[in-house]
Amino acid sequence: MDLPDLRPLSFGELLDRTFTYYRRHFLLFVGIMAVPQALIVAMNVVLQAFRGSSAAAVVPGAKVPLPSLPSPTFIAGMVFGFLIVMGAYFVVYSVALGATTFAVSEIHLGHPITARAAYGKLRGRYWRLLDLIVTVAIRGVLAFMIIMFGVIAIAGVAGFLVSVIPTGPLLRGLLGMVIGLLAILGLIAGTVLGVWYFLRYACGIPALLLENLKAGPAIRRSVALTKDNVGRVFVVGLLMTLVSWAVAAILQGPFMVAGFISVFRSHAVLPLWVNVASIFAGGVGHAITGPLLMIGMVLLYYDIRVRKEGFDLQLMMSTLEEQSPVATPAEDYLLPVAPPLTETNILVPIILTILTCGLYVPIWFLQKRSGVNQLHSNEKLGAGPSVAVLFLDLLTVLVNMGVGNQVPFIRNFETMWAPPFNALAGLAIGILMVMQAFKVRSIMEAHTRVHSPGPLAGSIAMLQGSSFSVPATFFLGIFYLQYKINELVEAWPQSQPKMGTDAVPAL
Repeated sequence: MDLPDLRPLSFGELLDRTFTYYRRHFLLFVGIMAVPQALIVAMNVVLQAFRGSSAAAVVPGAKVPLPSLPSPTFIAGMVFGFLIVMGAYFVVYSVALGATTFAVSEIHLGHPITARAAYGKLRGRYWRLLDLIVTVAIRGVLAFMIIMFGVIAIAGVAGFLVSVIPTGPLLRGLLGMVIGLLAILGLIAGTVLGVWYFLRYACGIPALLLENLKAGPAIRRSVALTKDNVGRVFVVGLLMTLVSWAVAAILQGPFMVAGFISVFRSHAVLPLWVNVASIFAGGVGHAITGPLLMIGMVLLYYDIRVRKEGFDLQLMMSTLEEQSPVATPAEDYLLPVAPPLTETNILVPIILTILTCGLYVPIWFLQKRSGVNQLHSNEKLGAGPSVAVLFLDLLTVLVNMGVGNQVPFIRNFETMWAPPFNALAGLAIGILMVMQAFKVRSIMEAHTRVHSPGPLAGSIAMLQGSSFSVPATFFLGIFYLQYKINELVEAWPQSQPKMGTDAVPAL
């Protein structure tokens, strides 16, 4: 087993390794962070659609039909739904931070990892992770509030004394300036204290997950690790946060400018499409750059452990004490004589996709699922995403066909929510189908890699088709995958003998 490159890192090396891991495993980290961002984007789109419909009812000179204002019950339901969605987002985002922590750790220690495996490692640790994050958040907020309440109390007492003690205008002015200065200093002190608390707890998530601790011990562990390293934690957090904000601003900037121009010219509220496009762009930006902060913190956690505890020496000693490698499942796998997948002309899925208006795409994944799962790979293709896409397709058709025209409540819902629902459903369908395409690509790539290591493996024919294009998988989807399946089927007869037999006869 090769030891990972664990050694004390300078600050420049730490940043360089952060961006190197991020660049090499871009799809992994974005796939992990896309889950909470998709939820918050959906919530914001719904809120913008609601605001747009409400604004149309009160803006003079509106050129669209004016719907009736929502009832108080409807508004209360929206507020309640907003709180539920925000709670769900908090939970999902916390879980995504935990999955990112495991992904960075495995990469740093030289182990392969997938997004699904990273989320799977959190099993049994969800509540401890939420307990840690909630506890840290409460402590930071309380530290800020204690300072602010103290300042407000001092300012209130000073103001009362000024009002009851006879003084001249000049003295009252000076006392007012002092009170204002105290309020500003209190705000600064509260902010600094809150940030300082958060910095001391920055290694809490890695400690809780990677050392299998509970929330309280993980917090104490983080305080011990970050002692004398608060400055490094602050700079890493500040840089990664600025990068995330900058990318989101760049992606959202064009839509914001277009919205301001539209408002300036027409003196009306921002168009709904501008708000929705800006929200999507911001969500993409945060999904792309969101993992950077956690990558930097996990690497800093390991760097502190190497410096303070000699973690690199501990890992080396544990590696030397390991027993001989355990037999891998590859030794028990027999390559089937007949390929589990069938060869199909590329024109067939293209024509069926056009005739069904895209409905054939999830059906293709369901058809190929059994054969794909018989390939030699630890990953398996699930049916859940494809079934979800079929359900969303059916729901979209029902909403847009106006099935509720005879029911006022359903008709009002369709009129108000059909455009944002179509946008959200289209986004969800696209994301799920891209995820399924890359899952099939990963399974096929693992299979061909195992059976195409070189001339002595008896799989020379497969080696020619073992390269899978990421752009082609993203843009062409099932058409490109069917093309690669056809190559795999053609090479299958030349991929014998079976695993476990001699590829080269004994002399």
